[in-house]
Amino acid sequence: MVEQQLVHFLDRLVAILLKMLSDMEDDEDKDTGKDAKIFSNVLSAALGGDLLVLELIKLLPGYLRDSDWKKRHAALFFLKEIAKGCVEALKKNLEQIVKMMVASFKDKHPRVMRAARFAMCELLVDLKPDLEDQYHEKIFPALLQAMRFDCPHIQECTTWAAWNFMCWCSEDILKIYLHNFFDTAYTVIQTGNRVVQHNALLILGLLATLLKHTHLYVETIYKYIMPKLKHFLKAEISKADPDRRLCASSGQCIYYIGTGLGMGHFRNDAKEVMEEMMSFKGAKMEARDPATGSLLITWTRLLQCLGRDFLPCMELVMPPLLQYAQSDSELIVSSSNMDNTEVKTGKGAGEKLLDEKASACYMLWCYADELKEDFYPWIDKVARLLLPFLKIKFHKNVRKATISAMSKLLCSAKLAVQKEKPCVAVKLLCVISNSLIEAMHEEDDKELCCEMVKSLVDCISAIKILKKVM
Repeated sequence: MVEQQLVHFLDRLVAILLKMLSDMEDDEDKDTGKDAKIFSNVLSAALGGDLLVLELIKLLPGYLRDSDWKKRHAALFFLKEIAKGCVEALKKNLEQIVKMMVASFKDKHPRVMRAARFAMCELLVDLKPDLEDQYHEKIFPALLQAMRFDCPHIQECTTWAAWNFMCWCSEDILKIYLHNFFDTAYTVIQTGNRVVQHNALLILGLLATLLKHTHLYVETIYKYIMPKLKHFLKAEISKADPDRRLCASSGQCIYYIGTGLGMGHFRNDAKEVMEEMMSFKGAKMEARDPATGSLLITWTRLLQCLGRDFLPCMELVMPPLLQYAQSDSELIVSSSNMDNTEVKTGKGAGEKLLDEKASACYMLWCYADELKEDFYPWIDKVARLLLPFLKIKFHKNVRKATISAMSKLLCSAKLAVQKEKPCVAVKLLCVISNSLIEAMHEEDDKELCCEMVKSLVDCISAIKILKKVM
């Protein structure tokens, strides 16, 4: 009796939620039905799936056949919101769910098509690996076809759904579709808008990293996709007004493809990419340019591949990297009251600014680590730039990256002194050691204190070596 009453209650409640989800604006940028989405999610978590999915299976076909696109859209979003709380019940009804979902991929309304892909993206994670293993023949070809659909919003969410599929399917299934995905993704990169291109390049890079840890033979894929990506980068660079962020994304994608799939072949390709990057008009970087961070990361990736062969690029890369680390306004650290330390700038120091500083310090670490004694022309400038960052109290990552970079910098200094290359003076090393000692007195984090001690030992060792040489 109680169960019958609950079923009747759920029948009415689900119908109300679907009605609320259907009550939306035509403008897709407006977030409508937010309360209904939240309540649907909570309801599935509280009740579980057995009763709720039964009601859904009864109501969903009618909603998906309705002439009103808003009702079709509502049904798909309701499925997406309850999926996490109804996993076991949904797995018992996979065939019906997949059939309805794949049919919705071909809906005439773009909002419904997009909702179908959002729902599939969620289901591929929540119902893994059953959904991928049992219904890959229906799902993945439909995703590949949808990736070519001429609508940026649909291409974007479909590409991410395909990525979710590849993350959780078995290697045997992945092998079936791998070449087709690379081919489709490259088509999207050539023809999509900027957002779609960036996402496709990102996912290709992520996929290469995923494949690196599998037993799949990927050299043929590398030979297929690498020339295409280099051609795309060259074509973008040669434009009168190249998109600098897209060039950076292409370079990073090439790096991940090369290190993930290259099997020893990537070094020559990396040199070719480096030469292309040096030649294009957008190579000059300004700290305030939003694309500069992405370009600097791309240069750092190339450095990690090429080591000392990267030296010809240093004059191009180091000035903007130092400027990027310094940011557009100088950080003034007030340590008079360590409980209320502030970082003040003319424009305000936000989290993003400090994250960029941490990223720049990490990149400087990479340069000192890869180039070793050949980094000597930059040791003095970099050291003086980094020292104030030791006192940025409320951003641990900046201090941590600074200490790591300082340690590598001192190692570079020792090697340079041993090989009799013009390097730092004893006076600078004394300034560094004093700054580390001061920072240790103010540092609350034990891990960072230990790293500072290691850097201090490196500094003292460098001073001893320099005095012997002198």
